[in-house]
Amino acid sequence: MNALSSSMAGSEDPALEATAVFDELIRRFNLEVPRLTKDPAAFFSNYLKMSLLGDKPDELESDVYAIRGVVDRLERLSQLEEQLARPSQAESLLESFRNAVRQSDNRTAIRLASQIPLEGLTVEQLREVSAVLVNAGPALNDNSDEELRSYDLTVTIANRLDAFSPSEPSTKTQVSIALVNKAITLGTLNRNEDAIAVCEEVTRRFGDATELALRQQVATALSIKAFRLGALNRGQEEIAAYDEVTRRFGDATDLVLRERIARALFNKALTLGTLKRSQEEIAAFDEVTRRFGDATELALREPVAKALVNKAFRLGTLDRNEEAIAVYDEVARRFGDATELPLCQQVAMALLNKSFRLGKLNRNEEAIAVCDEVTRRFGDATQLALRERVAKALVNKAHRLDILNRSEEEIVVYDEVTRRFGDASELALREQVARALVNKAITLGTLNRNEEAIAVYDEITRRFGDATEPALREWVQKAQAGKEQR
Repeated sequence: MNALSSSMAGSEDPALEATAVFDELIRRFNLEVPRLTKDPAAFFSNYLKMSLLGDKPDELESDVYAIRGVVDRLERLSQLEEQLARPSQAESLLESFRNAVRQSDNRTAIRLASQIPLEGLTVEQLREVSAVLVNAGPALNDNSDEELRSYDLTVTIANRLDAFSPSEPSTKTQVSIALVNKAITLGTLNRNEDAIAVCEEVTRRFGDATELALRQQVATALSIKAFRLGALNRGQEEIAAYDEVTRRFGDATDLVLRERIARALFNKALTLGTLKRSQEEIAAFDEVTRRFGDATELALREPVAKALVNKAFRLGTLDRNEEAIAVYDEVARRFGDATELPLCQQVAMALLNKSFRLGKLNRNEEAIAVCDEVTRRFGDATQLALRERVAKALVNKAHRLDILNRSEEEIVVYDEVTRRFGDASELALREQVARALVNKAITLGTLNRNEEAIAVYDEITRRFGDATEPALREWVQKAQAGKEQR
């Protein structure tokens, strides 16, 4: 997941909206257009007969409230509708468009909308089509020509509506959303230059807007533009775009805008890192913490935690290990009691990385204690990201025991990796199991327990011999080579 999509990610267990559920039911069962929408007069006539006149609709004595007269009027209305003049092409296509919407067929609805002569529609009809299109494209979510067409049609209709009612807020919001969605889609298709151009159109149209909804879309567009510039290796321009987010919205109090600023600063730091501008990178991470370190909202606490972890990582690569360890400790202090998965992930990462830094300083006993802390905190977790951290912590603990020549304890820890994760299907965990088994076999070999070592090498081949993933194939090859040496 890229940095932008990550910043827009939802909860761990997302729930479908009610409309999405109904749309899927309609599609799965291929439900017809309801009679209510095909012939509303006949529908209500029949409904009144069944619900108020009972099983004797023709007996006047049972019609206490003279409902029969209402039914007659509805039936005459239904007949009159059939005698009306033939609808225009625009009206006919509009009704077909509506029927496609009623059947949750967004692709057909978009195709029909593109065929409707817009000059034949009223203002209300134009608004109706636009309101559908702004949701129909994202509902497709397949980066198709139809999805892109829906966004272009939304803008075209908005331009026409401007002739009747200039600068209507709802229309401007729909256009901004459509353009941002179009930029996201173009970026996903690796049409980065086109995506950047669309983002610049958002800024050109709405950059001076004061409405919150439009300001949010401008901030999002600038973030997308920056990310796409990064994909084109235009790092300096990417940084300038992130700075533009901060310049425009740095004083905002709205949570969405503050999150965009936090993400912009964080992503700017990452880009500075790729440009080998480490001191500026660290300063940008510090800016995230300075601005949002006291925030209580998860949307802001997460980038602060990630900024601290990444700052510590950079300090480690600069061999500033003591400083790195201090920052990892700050992560645990700030977020150690958090229960939200994104924060737990950062705490687990901080502790794991701290154990590596302690190992670099030959403080192996402390490194082992930190590895134990990872297992104590997250050993019962079910989420893959946390389970992977636990597996790595155990492997690292075993490695530290090996350095201390505590081979028997080392072997026990490798067994613990296999016990906990031996049945896992995820590659990240299978790789740690393979690593643990190979290291265990090597240690057994150094203890001259060759038969046991060979048995472990055989177990590696049995478990992973049919694997196709390069990471696992490498461990199998090491096992086979190790067995031959025994």
